Amino acid sequence: MPTLRNFDFADLAPVGYLSVSAQGLILDANLASATLLNVAKSSFPGQAVRHFIDPPDQAAFALLCQQLFAGGTAQSCELRMRRHDGRRFSTRLDAVATTGDDG
Repeated sequence: MPTLRNFDFADLAPVGYLSVSAQGLILDANLASATLLNVAKSSFPGQAVRHFIDPPDQAAFALLCQQLFAGGTAQSCELRMRRHDGRRFSTRLDAVATTGDDG
């Protein structure tokens, strides 16, 4: 019988979560993110998060990142994202900066 010790409870969340490096690379994602973006969860690590942001909204995302890392306070914006198949959807992005194990 499988145990829940190694189960990632973030996968049960009804909203998408992504962990992204300061360089904009996806470190981890939950199942809701994979479903929303129509990709396998295992394919996220190492991909640039900008790949999933609609080109007209790239500047808004860049500004959010700049403000997030400059001030350290939580940031939010609304933008359009692209699924793997090219379909677009609108979303609200809430972001917080944290320090990882590597600093």
